[in-house]
Amino acid sequence: MKTFCFNDLLADDQFLLDLGKLDIVDVGAQVLDYEKHIYQPLVENLNTTIVGFEPVTEARDKYVAVGGKCKIFPFVIGDGQDAIFYETNNSALSSVYKPNIALRQRFVGGHGMYGVKDAQSVKTKKLDDIKSISNCDF
Repeated sequence: MKTFCFNDLLADDQFLLDLGKLDIVDVGAQVLDYEKHIYQPLVENLNTTIVGFEPVTEARDKYVAVGGKCKIFPFVIGDGQDAIFYETNNSALSSVYKPNIALRQRFVGGHGMYGVKDAQSVKTKKLDDIKSISNCDF
């Protein structure tokens, strides 16, 4: 079985020419503390633009600080209707779905991460209505 390595693709000039421009849509755009920015190799090596959506201010600011060709919006992506956005203690787990603490307690560790730090009413936006997304294949 042949293994796949992203770095091999970056070294393949024909692959890069065939790829052209690449737009990435990142819903829940966060840079996690335990890893490098997930799209950094793409931004550094390809004609790449990232359109991200992150409603948690601190996480959004951290993402923008990484640099590169990023457009990050404070929107909650959904069906275009009103919703409650639950910001959890670990903001990467925040969602319009209320955390099910009873279910999480069945698993080992991490219970505190799901505690709700803030809940606010938001108007969600549909991806189809975002004009900044122009070259993305859904």
